[in-house]
Amino acid sequence: MDQIDSFYKKETSKEALKACKEICFIKSPSLFLAESITLPYEYSSLSTDTFQNSDDIFSSISEIQVSSLKNYHNLKTNVQTWSKKLEQWEKLAEEKHLFQAKKLAPGYLDTKQRLLMPISIKHPSTIS
Repeated sequence: MDQIDSFYKKETSKEALKACKEICFIKSPSLFLAESITLPYEYSSLSTDTFQNSDDIFSSISEIQVSSLKNYHNLKTNVQTWSKKLEQWEKLAEEKHLFQAKKLAPGYLDTKQRLLMPISIKHPSTIS
């Protein structure tokens, strides 16, 4: 029985070597050896008695909630003011475009057909 086990082990190792020879091994650049971590000089280990009182924890949580609500309201008002400014800017840009279009082609806005687009060009006599 021992002879069969040793023969079987030899055969499997030969088969494994044969299979390994057929596989192409490539070293991946993302794989690297582990390095030891150096701690900074000001490192000090934490003691086991650093637990906080539950009242302190809940009070700090309530302070965080209050400050986050204030920040949320400030952000909301800023978004509203900037959206109003953006709407005003878009309205002014549209009015300017319409004024220029009416100035170049007075009948341009009478219908919805847009076969020709008005373009402002300089007259050849004024270029010199």
